[in-house]
Amino acid sequence: MTPFDTPDALALNQARMEHLESLGLPFQGKSVLEVGCGVGHFTKWLLETMKVSPPVVCVDGRAENIAELRRRMPDSTDGLVIDLDQAFLPVSCFHIVFCYGFIYHLENPLRVIRELAGAGELLLIESIITGETGRTLTLMNEPSHVSNQGLTPLAHWPSRDWIEDVLHALGFHVYRTPAPEHPDFTGGSSIQRVVLIGSCEPLDNSKLTEVRW
Repeated sequence: MTPFDTPDALALNQARMEHLESLGLPFQGKSVLEVGCGVGHFTKWLLETMKVSPPVVCVDGRAENIAELRRRMPDSTDGLVIDLDQAFLPVSCFHIVFCYGFIYHLENPLRVIRELAGAGELLLIESIITGETGRTLTLMNEPSHVSNQGLTPLAHWPSRDWIEDVLHALGFHVYRTPAPEHPDFTGGSSIQRVVLIGSCEPLDNSKLTEVRW
C-alpha cells in the first residue's frame, strides 16, 4: 500500500472530490493537466465521475508514482516525470490545471505557479496554508524520502493571502470556495487547508466568492 492509499489519505480525497463536485464547475469534455498526480486517485475520478476529456496529462516528480499510475490506468493518461522545481513543462494549452496537495511541497512555489498559470484557463489549487495574514511563505523541513512528500527537504507553506495575491498578479480572477467537509478545512485539525480558484474569465457561480485585489 502506498502513502496515497491509507485510510486518512482516502478520507481526505473523498472530501475533496465531494466538495469539487458540489461547486458545479464545467468539467465535462475539458482537457486537464493534473500536477502532483501521485498514483492517480484524482485522475480516475476526473475521468470516470467528472467526464473530462481523455487522456488526462499527469505530472509527478517521482518515477515510482508515475509507474504505479500507468499500472492502474494504462490507457487513459499520459504520465510525465518532471521535477517542476527544476524543469519546465513541455505541454500547455489546457482548459483546466488541477493542482491539489502540491504547491506546499515546493522549493520554488512562485516559479511553478507562474508556469502553471500559463498552461490553462482555470487553475484549481488545494493547499496547506500557514494561517498567517499577509503575503508569507514559511520554510518547512519535508521528509523527502516519503513518496507523497516533496522531492527535497526544502518546502514552503504559503499563506492564503500569498496564493491569492500571486494569482491576481498573474492576471486571474480569484475565488474562494466553501470549506470541504473535513477537519483539515473546517478547523478541527492541526493542519489548515484551503481551496482556491483562478480563472482567466469571470465565473458566474453563486457558490464562489470573488477576492478583489
